[in-house]
Amino acid sequence: MELNYDDFKNNPQIRTDLYSLLNGLDTFRKDLEKDFFSTVNISSPCCNQDEVSDKLVVDMYCNLGLAEMLSHFNKGNWGATYEEQRESSPLLNSFRSLRNQNILDVEIDELTLFLKDTSIIINSAGPCSIPLHWDSIITEMGNHFIHFTKGLTEMPSEIYLPVFKGTTTENIPTLLTINTEAYDQSDYFKYWGLYFESHEDAVIYDLENKSIIEGDLFMLNR
Repeated sequence: MELNYDDFKNNPQIRTDLYSLLNGLDTFRKDLEKDFFSTVNISSPCCNQDEVSDKLVVDMYCNLGLAEMLSHFNKGNWGATYEEQRESSPLLNSFRSLRNQNILDVEIDELTLFLKDTSIIINSAGPCSIPLHWDSIITEMGNHFIHFTKGLTEMPSEIYLPVFKGTTTENIPTLLTINTEAYDQSDYFKYWGLYFESHEDAVIYDLENKSIIEGDLFMLNR
């Protein structure tokens, strides 16, 4: 069951007029656009004019393929710590600045990077987890690129993390997502969910064994 992002964005419960409600949000968006050469949209679920949600959904649209993005990242000219005065990644620095300007403990609940040939969907695994682990996640994408692309023969249309491997009563491998309260941030580096055009359903990529687990798989909503 593939995630439907059009339905998500068109949900009337989701407001995008946060810029007058959160201090520094427009600067945060512009920083991301500059550092990641992307068009950035920021929204928040269940936010209304009288209440500011502390959960942000960040969509970044970048006109690069995954291999191109990883190459630029490794060279230090795309979303990387390439300036001497930066102690950490541009995403983490900009996010810390945003949090410091607001009373609420603002969090990125989900970040999606839409590339020309795939989308990377990252869900929160705890406080500040996406900004804190962003560099490591992208680095691991590069380290495992040849393996999750089946020896460079097929690009997944979506990469989803974190996910959890379980089994059904018939002992079939299953992709699970669970309540964020039970997440461990190391779960970003255990299993990823992959969608391929050649597969009707998602498959599991096992980072430790650098292998794709085949089977009749499905995704459970959080």
